[in-house]
Amino acid sequence: MEITTGNIALYVILGVLSAVTVIGNVISIFCFSKNLDISGSGDIFMLNLAVADLLVGLLSMPLAIAEEVLGPFPLGLDVCRAWLLVDYTVCSASAFSIVLISHDRYLQIVKPHEHRVLTARKRLAFLVSSWILAFLVYGPAIIVWDVDPGNCEARYQYESKEYTFVMAVVEFFVPFSVMTFLYVQVYRHAIAWRRRRTLRQVSSEVPTSRARIRTQVVRTFNRRLTINLSVLLLAFLVCWVPYIASTIAMTVCSSCDDSEVPVALDWLLWSNSTINPFLYAFCSLRQWSISDLFPKCCRRKDDASRVQAERPAQSSGNVRRMTL
Repeated sequence: MEITTGNIALYVILGVLSAVTVIGNVISIFCFSKNLDISGSGDIFMLNLAVADLLVGLLSMPLAIAEEVLGPFPLGLDVCRAWLLVDYTVCSASAFSIVLISHDRYLQIVKPHEHRVLTARKRLAFLVSSWILAFLVYGPAIIVWDVDPGNCEARYQYESKEYTFVMAVVEFFVPFSVMTFLYVQVYRHAIAWRRRRTLRQVSSEVPTSRARIRTQVVRTFNRRLTINLSVLLLAFLVCWVPYIASTIAMTVCSSCDDSEVPVALDWLLWSNSTINPFLYAFCSLRQWSISDLFPKCCRRKDDASRVQAERPAQSSGNVRRMTL
């Protein structure tokens, strides 16, 4: 492939995107692995998402850049097949992890009693099941059907268009439908909760200052909830829809081939792993700081005092902690 200034700039941008994906998810893994409580917190699902996205940044993106720079896939058929298996599996696992996070938030907010009794064994079973399902979506097809070693691409979409269509539905439409349903239920519950709080305050002749604080907290929560849920669904849509649409188009267009499917769609799909740490980890109500990345002995004293000062504020008013 001819190396031009434009190509070099493109490779640098893609390399930076891969590096940001790795760094963001490494930080996310570090933060959520500290004081991890599998039986009482949904952080294990955040951690699982970060691991899947980290593999995208470590394996999927760099080898794709190498293929673009060197031309035909340089590492042979066996490595190509293994790379495709990992790439398809971790992308599907990332999508299914988002569904698990959505379900955990749904239980935490709408059905807190069920969330509290959810055991560590059940959470781990969900995680293992999500990875098994992620492998089963495309793994058998990559193993059984041919792989083009030159472009390092799976050929199952040409061998069975029906299979390709069904798996596209399983990989995208089912997770997105479940996410949408769960988040709509979360939003409706939050709105109903706010109305109940408001009616209680109105029915009181002289609202106390604590009641006013509670009402303000609920209003802030609802506003932030609306924004966050909209952003989460929009990000998933923007990153996945073009890729899935092109995949489905190839199943109904007999004259289409891979040359008509832009490589940019693959990178758009992978970029979901770049933004996930910021959407799911850093937008949590748990406030991370730079000092959280260092051992306790290396933190400044004012950081410790800040944490101590935040604890009473978080427990005031007995407002239920809700992770967004």
